[in-house]
Amino acid sequence: MATGALLIVFGSNLYEGMTPIRGGGQKASPVHRAVRTFQRAGADLVVLVSPPDCLDSLKKHVAHMSAFCIAPKSGSPSFLLLREGLLHLQSKCERVLLASADYPFFSTDAAAAVLASNAPSVVPTHEGKEGYPIGLSTALIPELLQIQEMEEQPPFAALKRHIRTFSTLEVRDRGIILPFDQSSEVPQPSVFPELRIRLVRRKPFFGQGSSDLLSLIEETHSVRLACQRMGMSYSKGWKILRDMESEWGTPLILRRQGGKNGGSSSLTAEGRALLEAYRKFEKVVQGMAQEAFQSCFHVLLPPAR
Repeated sequence: MATGALLIVFGSNLYEGMTPIRGGGQKASPVHRAVRTFQRAGADLVVLVSPPDCLDSLKKHVAHMSAFCIAPKSGSPSFLLLREGLLHLQSKCERVLLASADYPFFSTDAAAAVLASNAPSVVPTHEGKEGYPIGLSTALIPELLQIQEMEEQPPFAALKRHIRTFSTLEVRDRGIILPFDQSSEVPQPSVFPELRIRLVRRKPFFGQGSSDLLSLIEETHSVRLACQRMGMSYSKGWKILRDMESEWGTPLILRRQGGKNGGSSSLTAEGRALLEAYRKFEKVVQGMAQEAFQSCFHVLLPPAR
């Protein structure tokens, strides 16, 4: 079952001038923190949606994090951002996590618990207070996109009001209700392992970046658009694809010439099988690494602050 996560980034004040979590000196980025937590919780696809004028700077801020950034064609009301994200995810995942970058302190355990819930819609609570991330079945999205009052109130409040069958999930994590406040000290996350998994034959040829590129080609049906979305040149994208095909030993991209829009590209059956196998392998290895990390470091780990 494919799972996704949607992070609403309402403005550049939530990331400009801030460092990644592992950086020092400046404020740590709430956007980086939320993206990493989603990924560690098991989300297969992490999507960030922002106003159009923030899109380029947001892409640079999360470069190399395997998170996709999108924006409405025009306008920045919060309901438009949420709708854009829901439209993007509804056909790609069966369950999604929804959160705002204003509330980035939820833990991996809390996000994973919400994602694992069988309830069609679930909101985590701490001591009776509702927080983030919200969990949804994508089967609810077509109905949610019809909510008219979303235009007059905060989007997540509109969702909660419209879905009267929201289940609640009590968690021990106080971070689900903590807002990001630039005037206060940002709580520090716990230590965690981070692996970058690559396939190698004569040389490394397939990793997270390659996986992202194939995913975007399958979505956009265009190598050029996929490269643009990843912020890489068209020529570099094709070099990566040629190296993949040479090392794997079979065509991965189906190219169609001509047509009204100048042709299109898609994954071959072998390309889709490779992408699916890599995603499955990555999730298994990350889970095993987390277990080994806890086993080897549990006595040494400093507490989260």
